[in-house]
Amino acid sequence: MGKGKRVLVVGLVGLLALTGITACQRMPEDSGARTHANVPAAAASSLAGAKPQPLPKTHVFTQAELNAFLAAATSAEGITDPLKRCLAYPDPPGSHWNRAAVEAYCQYRNQPIVTLAQARDLIQQGKAAELDRLLGADLQAQLTQPQARGRLDRTFFADFNDGSIDLRYLLDAWKRASPNSAFAYAASGYAYVQMAFDARGTDYISKTPQDNLDSMHRLLVQADTDLQQARKLDPRITPIYAAMIQAGAYELGANYIKQALHEGLKQDPASFSIYSQYVWVAQPQWFGSLGAMQHVIDESLKHADRNPLLLLNKPKVAAYRANIRNCCDKPVHIADFPAVFDDLGDSSALSSAGNTAAEHGQPGMATIYLSEAVRFNVADFKDRLRLSQLLSAENQPKLLMLHAQQLVAAQPENPDALGLRGFAWLQRNDVQHARTDLAAALAKNPDDPQAMSLLGSIYVYSTHEWDKGWTLADRLIQEYPKYPLGWRLRASIQLHQPRAGLDDTLHYFILHFGSDPQQQSIVDEMRRILAAEAKGGKHPLKPFGG
Repeated sequence: MGKGKRVLVVGLVGLLALTGITACQRMPEDSGARTHANVPAAAASSLAGAKPQPLPKTHVFTQAELNAFLAAATSAEGITDPLKRCLAYPDPPGSHWNRAAVEAYCQYRNQPIVTLAQARDLIQQGKAAELDRLLGADLQAQLTQPQARGRLDRTFFADFNDGSIDLRYLLDAWKRASPNSAFAYAASGYAYVQMAFDARGTDYISKTPQDNLDSMHRLLVQADTDLQQARKLDPRITPIYAAMIQAGAYELGANYIKQALHEGLKQDPASFSIYSQYVWVAQPQWFGSLGAMQHVIDESLKHADRNPLLLLNKPKVAAYRANIRNCCDKPVHIADFPAVFDDLGDSSALSSAGNTAAEHGQPGMATIYLSEAVRFNVADFKDRLRLSQLLSAENQPKLLMLHAQQLVAAQPENPDALGLRGFAWLQRNDVQHARTDLAAALAKNPDDPQAMSLLGSIYVYSTHEWDKGWTLADRLIQEYPKYPLGWRLRASIQLHQPRAGLDDTLHYFILHFGSDPQQQSIVDEMRRILAAEAKGGKHPLKPFGG
């Protein structure tokens, strides 16, 4: 098929033609697909499909419910066993998550897999045959053991959903070492699809250089070669078909996707990863329809008794309607989010809802959904970081510390992680540990106003390191003159050390911040000091804002 004749099938429902508009929606979790700009336009008539299910009555989270949720989350985060931690987490207030789905998803996200580090070591040590044996055991477990549902799919997503040159060298070495390994070819094809995505980019087709499109085409041809070889060697490897569906959507076409769906579901009629891709290509943004999505979801739910992970498809139509991903300049229906997640969604959807809620000024809702996202995806640093930032305003010192400790463990040099742990120490009244972390954070990011402010407050109000406090106060005044803390710190040092210029600082503060309701107690104290000085009397040495 020529490059100008790209077509797409929405599942097994109908054929569509491709065009070039940007899609901002993330692709199915654990299937290998990612956001791509080359999405289809309607060919002719709309697709037939089931009528989307109406939303249940929405639930408004109260502060009491949020507090109870966070208390339960604190208890769960204190559990060291990953699976038990996931199972112990509270569901969102007022929701009706299917417990079988929760247990299956916790098991899926926390099951043992062959890591990329293990795969690398085996290949580099000349033990590729052992890697094939381990992956073969995972495939057999996935096909026969309920507690191992999706294990091989999870492994491929965790290890080979990567378009880097470093991984390409490793996979090529694996193919050379094991020329008859279906897993080597499957992993290679899987990674080639991601390389094609990276080569294409995410801009509008009209703004994408032809060289990018040519590179994507070449890489998808290589992906197809390896995936077809893997399928011939062992057709049971379900990640083959997830990668094929994605490659078909990018360029290889409708018949290609249709064949991948047919063969993949024949191998595993209850495949979570394949059905996730199936729902993805049925979306309206691909000029499917909500009805087409619902049809695919209904088909997947027929197999939920065999694989409860398929229950995670239930909220996808409602999630699309509510625009939880804040996509494509369409309105976001924040009030519908609790109704959307009356049923369990995957961690990608929960993450999107949490981040979108945060961006739309709903911190309580954001805290709940980001907590759920981190519940199932403990390695998501960005979500845990944003959740911790939200928790810093919720007076949850124990939970904040639990998250901050994990952030620092994951990225010990990250200044945001160190700063949050420093703030957590402050909430626990541990000034010395807070001082250490905040100083380290500021050294790594000298322009962080929060770290400057917190560390400057420690120097002035707790440790009385006047020179260090003066330096940070001066920087805050210079860089953020409309921010009152720098002036408060300067006034406190001038009052206590003492240093010259106190009256000028007090007059400046009263003039510029006197109408700020949050500064009234400090302004009143400054006026009392000036009044006492005017009468020739002494004034109390009280810090401003300590």
